[in-house]
Amino acid sequence: KVAGCALDVYEGEPCLDSPLHGMDAAVLTPHIAAVTAEAQARAGRQIAEAVWAGLEGSMVPTAINKSPLPSEMLDAIAPYVPACRMMGRLLLQVLGRTPKLLRVELAGGLASSDPALLVSGVLDGMLTDRKAADVTTPDAVSIASRYGIHVETASESDAQEYASAVRVVADGVEVAATLFGIEQTARIVSLLDYKIDIVPAPQALVFEYEDASGRIGTIGTILGDAGVNITTMQIGTNPDQQCALVYMNVEGDVTDEVLASLRGAIDLKNLWYLSL
Repeated sequence: KVAGCALDVYEGEPCLDSPLHGMDAAVLTPHIAAVTAEAQARAGRQIAEAVWAGLEGSMVPTAINKSPLPSEMLDAIAPYVPACRMMGRLLLQVLGRTPKLLRVELAGGLASSDPALLVSGVLDGMLTDRKAADVTTPDAVSIASRYGIHVETASESDAQEYASAVRVVADGVEVAATLFGIEQTARIVSLLDYKIDIVPAPQALVFEYEDASGRIGTIGTILGDAGVNITTMQIGTNPDQQCALVYMNVEGDVTDEVLASLRGAIDLKNLWYLSL
């Protein structure tokens, strides 16, 4: 027995002809919740948040040309998409070409997550200058195959000292990143198997050379004379290597002449000027 009912959804809209209209215990309201002031304000806020996410290069979960994603995947995976896109751009510049083999490894809290979205992010960054549109999750592997890239994925429960991390290896060239802080800022925690910990800036110089005294001073002098500012820097080491890796975020015009001066002043194994 039903003592009363309240309805706002009907088989036919609007509900003009129903015996419920004559019942004192029935309350019928139009199906207009989406056009209330509160709903309109919330919709506007969600639209603004989605547009902002897209402009920042983050995931837009309700984009009409992408498959919808469950909320649990968005919470765990989506914040890592910009970091994966950054790692894809970095690997392309270090390699100087698209790789033949790409491996994306999820560690720690991400280990049980579906890697498809992060693979898409890496490929989107790696192929940014060669494709007409963003690499979306459903077509990521097919687009990779089109460019001759074989994709593998793996997971590891141990992320060492980090709650979670993503490691990407392209033809043997490695980079790993994690997120930190309430703003989920990306940090590079490994590059070429050298352990570092740095927030990447739009411009960076990466040096690999045999470790010896005076190298940083020489680099700083050359960059200072050229008007290039070093904003942050990390020196990475590898117990299996006699070399050191120096990652410098820089501001200013790093010309070919500046790069040539750096190569001439220091016996470098490698030098990369990165634009991320």
